[in-house]
Amino acid sequence: MRHVFIINPVAGKGKHLDATRAAIAQASEKEGIVGEVYVTRAAGDGERYAREIIAAAGGETVRLYACGGDGTLNEVLNGAYGAENAELATVPVGSGNDFVKNFTEPEAFLDIPRQIAGKAEPLDVILCNGRCCMNLANIGFDSDVCRRMADLKKLPLVSGKGAYNLAVAATFVRKMGQRLRAIFPDGEVSDGVRILTAFGNGICYGGGYYATPEASLTDGLIDISLIGKLSRGEIIRLIGEYKAGRHLHHPGFKPYLVFRRERSVRIESDRPIELCIDGEIRRESFSVDFKVGDARIPFILPKGVHLLNSAVGGGESAAAKTPTAVAGL
Repeated sequence: MRHVFIINPVAGKGKHLDATRAAIAQASEKEGIVGEVYVTRAAGDGERYAREIIAAAGGETVRLYACGGDGTLNEVLNGAYGAENAELATVPVGSGNDFVKNFTEPEAFLDIPRQIAGKAEPLDVILCNGRCCMNLANIGFDSDVCRRMADLKKLPLVSGKGAYNLAVAATFVRKMGQRLRAIFPDGEVSDGVRILTAFGNGICYGGGYYATPEASLTDGLIDISLIGKLSRGEIIRLIGEYKAGRHLHHPGFKPYLVFRRERSVRIESDRPIELCIDGEIRRESFSVDFKVGDARIPFILPKGVHLLNSAVGGGESAAAKTPTAVAGL
């Protein structure tokens, strides 16, 4: 097996690059492997390199470690998905690192020896107009927030969570909502202005907003949460409930919430859709088809780590703790 570490040098504002390199070298020597390192050069380079290294392996299993945030993981996923000889892992040194909150020990993903000793768990992947999504996708207010967050997290002293909260505030004062038409597999149609939408494989995004808190990475379904046009006063009153993942059962959301679990859904709009996939913005046409991929991705769980119970909420659970440093240094 080949162990290939794909590092995004600007993830986490570039603060972890040297430490990540050192941890890989130390762990490789300790575990008796050859840890190959590739540092990406531009957006999309991780996907390209993952695809090329898999093809060049001649059928040998390649374990790809995406070293960065959720966006880096998404790039490497899109390069690896569907390849029979590929395994995917993540070393979460980005600014948000929400995907690892789906597991019992998020901090264990920074322990590279435990990663090397880990085993693959087949996980679902959502396809959004054919583009792979590992964690969550969003349209509307959520997507606007992600776009602004991408700029804000470049500022000095602004964390991923802080950037998200600032982006929420900046988006809040502008016109909110987009008319979306959701067409479900049984033919039911839900049409209306939506403020918050989430299409979840995983449970949270935005540095700890539990938009689909009961989602499962292995149930073969997308958790679809569509929230209608709340007033600004209602948003202020309810945003804490949404962040903590209590909105699915909160009476304040009941008049506005459409929630379904489906293998697919089609979203249409009368204007182009700005889609956020795993924190990365994509400009789509007037529709997006979401569906669970026929194939799963073999994803590495560090030794001793397990999937959380699918009926997990937000708050201060173990899943809400974000890794902050590379272990083993």
